Amino acid sequence: MITPLGSKTIEEYRERLTNLKLQKIDLGINDELESATKKAYEYRRDVLDLISKADDNLRSAEVALDNLRELKSELQDVSDELNDTMGELNALTRNAETAADNLGISPSDLPNYDDAYQAIEDAAKTGDESNEIDARIREFV
Repeated sequence: MITPLGSKTIEEYRERLTNLKLQKIDLGINDELESATKKAYEYRRDVLDLISKADDNLRSAEVALDNLRELKSELQDVSDELNDTMGELNALTRNAETAADNLGISPSDLPNYDDAYQAIEDAAKTGDESNEIDARIREFV
């Protein structure tokens, strides 16, 4: 039978219309899937970039931390040497003061006494600075 829809029956027309509606729905879902997929890959790329940057920063921090540990050890060794030398210098200046007193002169009249005394004062300041930086390193590591 011929209908106003051509050679198709009303049932065939309804089926075709239903299929077209489903295809329209499918196209909408496909567009959403495509858009969401693109977003997922963009965010994934961003996450991978951030992971790479974090990894680079961690590697740099690890190197810096290793350097700090090494410097802390070296600082301790050299500070110990300075303390030993300052102990020796203190004993020598006391001996010089006693010798100067026995001779009835000022210790400042002895060659190198004033320089030695200044070195003791400077070393004390340096020791304070060393203790301060050591404390900061200990807080960090």
